[in-house]
Amino acid sequence: MTEESIEKEGVRPLYDLNQERAQALKQPWQLYYYAVKGYVITEVEMQAPVDQMLSELLDRLEKAQRLEQAPKEALGKHPHAYARQELRHLDVPRYVENFSRYVYYLLIYLVITYGLFALFQFGYGIYYYGDLNSAWNMPVPISLLGLPLQFLMLATSVFFLFKFIRQSACGHLWQKRHHIMYLLAAILSALAFLVIPFFSLAYHVLIIRIPVFLLALCLVLAAGYHFSSRHLHIDQHIDRLFEDRVRKAKQKAIEQNMDIRLADKLPNKWATLKLKRPLINRSTVKKAKEEQKEDK
Repeated sequence: MTEESIEKEGVRPLYDLNQERAQALKQPWQLYYYAVKGYVITEVEMQAPVDQMLSELLDRLEKAQRLEQAPKEALGKHPHAYARQELRHLDVPRYVENFSRYVYYLLIYLVITYGLFALFQFGYGIYYYGDLNSAWNMPVPISLLGLPLQFLMLATSVFFLFKFIRQSACGHLWQKRHHIMYLLAAILSALAFLVIPFFSLAYHVLIIRIPVFLLALCLVLAAGYHFSSRHLHIDQHIDRLFEDRVRKAKQKAIEQNMDIRLADKLPNKWATLKLKRPLINRSTVKKAKEEQKEDK
């Protein structure tokens, strides 16, 4: 939550008071408070119940400081365990990350990088061989280790960037041991994301070579699938089609089972001949008369 949203919610005075009280604490109790707050603001949005919970935590920490009692001993839990416990008691909605929206940007990155690389190889093939067929078959090197490692570094950078943004969104001070490390980890992961392709190709780490035409076909199919699912919603239509088929198959199976059960209950000719279940007996006649009376 930003400062504007804090003011809008009306929790600005309590928030400022908590900040001042936290600054007045000595180091071990202050570090405990910031550890709890750092966990809380990465799990939920800052709001009045959260500020009230942190205010109660400050009350207990100030009392422990006066008694010269260690914060972990006074509260009986590790900071993160204490934060999880309090969040369960508050029952406030948690942050939910939706990384599917970043697939679009990842696809753009792949199309641009490998598309330009394939275009360069295609132009080089025409220039060197003077043949269009040879240009389409020019190899495009891809590292089987470098590409997954590159995506891992990208995910790591985004993760630490989210951590940094959330802690700084509430006016959280640059924490001595953690806050600056999130930003540094995000920057280093982003640099590794940019550098890994050059090293993996320069040192030939698990290289495979794909022809230009095959890579171009894969890129076109991937881009076409993403465009169709994003704008034409073809994947939703396919899902609905399969759901309808499954629903109809289940309904048909239920109806068949009901027919089988009804057939088992009805008397058949063989049972009638054995006089075990005659078609007409006292019970059936009595039941028919009762039904006629009800109809009248």
